Amino acid sequence: MKASRVTFGFLTMCLLISTGCSGDSSSSSLSIFFSGDTSGWITPCGCTSNQSGGLSRRDTLISKHRQSSEVLLFDVGGNVAGDSQYDLSKLKYIFNGLRLMDYDVVNLGGPESQFSADQLRAVFTEDDLPLLSTNVTDQQGKPIGKTHVVLHACGKSVAVLGVVDPDLVGNELIASDPGSAILRELDLIDSDLVVLLAYMDAPKLREFANRFPELDAVMGGPTGQVVPPTLVGSAMVASATNKGKFLVHWQLPSGAEDRSAVENTRIVEVESSIEMASRQQQNLDSFYAALDESDFSPNQTTFVSARVQRKGGNLIAGSETCVPCHQSDDAVWHNSKHVHAWASLEMTGAQVDPACQRCHTTGYGRQGGFVSHRISSQRVNVGCENCHGPSSRHVENPRTKTPYDARGQCLQCHDHENSPTFEYEEFWNRIIHGKTLSQARTPVTIGLNR
Repeated sequence: MKASRVTFGFLTMCLLISTGCSGDSSSSSLSIFFSGDTSGWITPCGCTSNQSGGLSRRDTLISKHRQSSEVLLFDVGGNVAGDSQYDLSKLKYIFNGLRLMDYDVVNLGGPESQFSADQLRAVFTEDDLPLLSTNVTDQQGKPIGKTHVVLHACGKSVAVLGVVDPDLVGNELIASDPGSAILRELDLIDSDLVVLLAYMDAPKLREFANRFPELDAVMGGPTGQVVPPTLVGSAMVASATNKGKFLVHWQLPSGAEDRSAVENTRIVEVESSIEMASRQQQNLDSFYAALDESDFSPNQTTFVSARVQRKGGNLIAGSETCVPCHQSDDAVWHNSKHVHAWASLEMTGAQVDPACQRCHTTGYGRQGGFVSHRISSQRVNVGCENCHGPSSRHVENPRTKTPYDARGQCLQCHDHENSPTFEYEEFWNRIIHGKTLSQARTPVTIGLNR
């Protein structure tokens, strides 16, 4: 057990939670799950049916573990991928999904810290999903959430601290030195286990594990790839990242003295074979209903760069303007799946989601292109200008070439996450058209990321 530390009078900053164990609490096992870097993927990551992740599958996976073990759920942060109005709306429903799973604490990550204190507090309106932030305050110096949380489960007390790299915090909030903040909180904690949730890169995770022997586990955030459980000093270091497709599962058997043993910890994939939880589907439906009402335009998201939104120059003219001169090419398009791109969204209700609209519409965010599902019905589906570029100048003067090399545009949407089985040469041969088909069949290797 850690050395005794004073905790009295600190309940305004610390939350004490007791969770009951079935039977004799001293003989029950405890499972702690860590998630992180969901990055906005409230649904499984990507468009295809065999992709991992999603809150619905995570819910089912955790519910099954609750049948045989007491469970604690911690999130390291990074639940959205941007700081737009669209992302703030999505953050609300991701937090609702975590609340349905009975998450015990959610750390403030870098993406969340781009919002103002008022915006974050509006999202966290209930105490049943505590927001944790040991080193971040508002402009007045008031903590954004709990500075640490102590939970009791299965005869064990677990203290949780949460920090974020100050370099990742937005201008609306103030981040102090995380090491100093951790040291301050450790002096106030008396618990069996101390866990640090750190939204930082892998080297900094190891640094804190070595620096603070009081820590039993250090769980990370934006490490790029999953960090397998590793013993660093006396602490177990790991990271579950990459769009919510993985979790870290730390199993604490009854009476186990070697709490940080790597063999008790593993990376768990939220696999596509896991059934969807119906309550999470209801939450997703509520999110889609909110999106339908908000009808976000591209400039209310982070999906469109300033380059795309610039004024002047070529405009999206619409695929219908191509037909008079390119009838045979238009016929190829009508026989492709591109012409049904919008209908594939409507099958699941995702046509209201800008994350999906950007690849299932024509000219998303460009002048003359798709603006929103309510006012841009003529710009749905993947049209000619997604591949060839804005064509108003070409329509005015056919001698003016379209700006894009069509062969180089496929991977804008057919990336590994959304088209894991995409093979360039095979798919290109399904849509080739134009006067120089032999050139069109030439394999393209530059810029491909297979």
